[in-house]
This record gives sequence, C-alpha cells and structure tokens, in this order.
Amino acid sequence: MPLELEELTPEQKLFDMIDKVVIVRGAISSDPKIWELNIKGKVLKLDTDRLENMKQFRQQYLKAFNRPAPRIKLTRWSSFLEALADDKATDTQDLEESRHVFIARQIFEIGATVKCQTLQKTHSQDWFYTNTFSMTMKKYITVCLQKFS
Repeated sequence: MPLELEELTPEQKLFDMIDKVVIVRGAISSDPKIWELNIKGKVLKLDTDRLENMKQFRQQYLKAFNRPAPRIKLTRWSSFLEALADDKATDTQDLEESRHVFIARQIFEIGATVKCQTLQKTHSQDWFYTNTFSMTMKKYITVCLQKFS
C-alpha cells in the first residue's frame, strides 16, 4: 500500500515534488553556481548561498508557488541537498557571459583604446597621458562595479 501524502516526511514530500535539478556553473570560477529546481512545471533558481540557507529557500519557494515549502528540520537540510545532488542533479556550464566577464571585457576594451591613443602622442606628453589613463581606468572600474554589483 503506497504512503498517503500525510504519511510522508517533509523531506520526502519536497523531494518528490522536484522533477530535476540543474546545477549551472558560471563562465569563470568566481561566478556563483545556480541551482535550477524544476518543480510542478516551474523553475526555481537559487544561488548556492540562498540554497544553503533553508529560510531563504523557503522564502523563494513561497514567492514562486504562493504556498510554503514543506518544513524540513534544519539538521536534515544538508542531507536533503546531498540527496538532490546525488539523485536528481545534472551539471552544466552557463553559456552566457557572466557579469564579471562583461565588466572585465569592457575595462579591457577601454584600456586598449586609451592605450592606443596614448601611444600616438608625442614623447613629451607621455607622463600626462599615462596618468590620465590610470585615472580614467580607476574611475571606469569604480562606476562599473557600482552599476553591476
């Protein structure tokens, strides 16, 4: 005789609701890993920091499904995640450019443009353009980090 829904543990209820898990690695090692949980035809995306914290997971679940997730004991949460990783997860590489790569590419392009312009100037102006280049890059990096963080 199969167990009735009420007879299942909260871990088993949630585990059974999750069809599959895709763990997405970023383009570079400093990019966050994202766990995509496929539940009832929807995809709940959480970075590893949010997923490790059961309270944050429950908040995101509530937002996505308008109902609370089964309450798993805190001492069982890590085991639950391990079971998901072992039984339902596949790993993949994110094909999109990460925010970190985008910022680095923009900085490199501006730096290359300014450096080329600097090389075209006369020798007597080298000090001025080198310092201008440094100040421009510092300002641009600060703006980029504020905008994209």
